[in-house]
Order: sequence, then C-alpha cells, then structure tokens
Amino acid sequence: MIIFYVYKVKDKIGRLPLHIAVRHRAHSKVVGVLLAAHPEGSRTQASDGSLPIHLACVYGECCQVLESLLGSYNASIRIRDGHGLLPKEVSTILDEF
Repeated sequence: MIIFYVYKVKDKIGRLPLHIAVRHRAHSKVVGVLLAAHPEGSRTQASDGSLPIHLACVYGECCQVLESLLGSYNASIRIRDGHGLLPKEVSTILDEF
C-alpha cells in the first residue's frame, strides 16, 4: 500500500497544505484534519516567515481555526513573521487599507 504524505509537501514558497487551507479560509474541520495529520505544520514557517497563525489573523479566520492553531502551537502568538510582525499585529494590516 502506498501512502502519500501530501500534508508535508511544501509549495514553491514554502507553504504547507495547512498554510494554504488557512489562507483560503477552509472550514475548521479541514484545518483540524491537517493538524491531526501533521501537527508540526503549525510550527512551520513559509519562506516569508509566516506561520499558519499569521495567515489566520490576516485573513480573518474563525475562532475555531484560531483555537486549533493555538492549541497545536501556543507559542506561535509570540513568533514574528519575515516582516517582524506578531500575529496580532498582522491582523490589523487589512484594516488599514
């Protein structure tokens, strides 16, 4: 039996399926399945330094997704992205435009 570990495969800019799901506001169950399959995904930074929590904050993810991401990697709220921003700081970026 061949098992494909697609949840660990990064795209050309270093994003995992978890990053992409969060970026496109996937249902919280989808995010939960990806976290269950690859919990380390919540700790993985894309090439721009963003964690899934950064993307969730920028794109206004629901509370369930934020809770899942924080439950998987609570320290993520103290990790800065490649622009030096914390998740709570990136959440205000879209509000400024």
